[in-house]
Amino acid sequence: MEYNKSNNIAGSKIRNSNIELLRIFAMFAIVMSHNVMCCKIDASKMPLCFNRVFLESMSLGKLGVAIFVMITGYYMCKTTFKISRVINVVLQTLFYSISLFTIFVILDKLDFSFNKLAHSLFPIITNTYWFVTAYVLLLFVVPFINLIINRISLQKFRILVLVFALWFSFAPTFLDFDAFSFGGHISYFILFYLVGAYLRLYPDNLLS
Repeated sequence: MEYNKSNNIAGSKIRNSNIELLRIFAMFAIVMSHNVMCCKIDASKMPLCFNRVFLESMSLGKLGVAIFVMITGYYMCKTTFKISRVINVVLQTLFYSISLFTIFVILDKLDFSFNKLAHSLFPIITNTYWFVTAYVLLLFVVPFINLIINRISLQKFRILVLVFALWFSFAPTFLDFDAFSFGGHISYFILFYLVGAYLRLYPDNLLS
C-alpha cells in the first residue's frame, strides 16, 4: 500500500522499511501456516518435542492476516477511495484463479465441473478465496470508516476500537460466544484496520 503525504512534493511514494519488513513477515507467516495445514498433522496430539514446537510456531496464518490488514489501515486511513485499487485486486485474483484452474484441469489434478469453473470465473462473489472476498469488501467500506475516524475525537476512536475488540476478540476467547456468526471475516478486518489507522493517526497517544 502507499499514501500521498500532503507535504510531499509531487506526491512521491513514501516507504517505511520497518513496515515493509513487517509485511514480509506477515506473508511468510501466511505461507508457512498453509504449509502446516497441508501436511495434515495435528500438532496438538504430538508429545512435547522440537517438531511440535516448530509446527505450532509456523501456524501463524491468522497473525499474518491481522498484520497485513493493520498495515492496510495504517496506509489507507488518509487516502481517498479509488475504484482502480479494487479493480486491480479483482483482476489479479481472476488471473490466478483462472490460470490455476486451467493448469490443474490440464494436468488432471482437478476434475472439471461447471460449478468449479464458475468458482474460478467469479472467485470474489463465490468466496473461493475468503481473504480476497473480505479484503475487497473492506476496500468498499474504507471510505466510510475513514470519514468517521478522521472526524471523531481520540477518546471516541479508542471506544470504537475497544467495542470491536471486545465483541470480536475478547468475548469469543473468554465467553461461549461465536462473534464470527454475527459479522464474519469483514468484521475482523474492520477491527484490524481500525488498529492500523489508530497507529497512524495517533502515534504519540498509544497509551496516554
